[in-house]
Amino acid sequence: MRRALLTALAALTLLSGCATPGARTRVAEFRPGSRPDTSRVWVAGELFLVRTDGPDAVVAAAEVGRWDAVGFRRGPDGAVVAVAGGRTFPVAGGEYEWVRVTDRELQWSVAAAAAHRLSEVAEKVGAVLMVPIAAAVVLPFLLLGVCPPIHAG
Repeated sequence: MRRALLTALAALTLLSGCATPGARTRVAEFRPGSRPDTSRVWVAGELFLVRTDGPDAVVAAAEVGRWDAVGFRRGPDGAVVAVAGGRTFPVAGGEYEWVRVTDRELQWSVAAAAAHRLSEVAEKVGAVLMVPIAAAVVLPFLLLGVCPPIHAG
């Protein structure tokens, strides 16, 4: 019974959009008139700088390491620049985002690991306690239809 419940919850999580190939996660954004800001990413990988105030256009790509600063800041001349992986990229007026295109294999492995861990917890705490625990883990996926963010800030 417990395994059937957990398998169903894991399946619902995957069907909620968490395993959509090419899912985009916004890591940082800049809009004219807003204050440029940076945060640190906690997963290494490739990010894309996309101009979003027209047809999406990739402006640059950057490899970032764990805890690298990503976002936007003012350069020495006062102009806004995009920053990622220790590099800077000029942005000419407009709206921009740093995005991560999530790998489908990574999403499936994260979901499978979560389902396996829920199964282990269920065996230890019993089905009565497992239902609210599983609901707390799965409900955000179902409501938002997205994977947990893979960035800090």
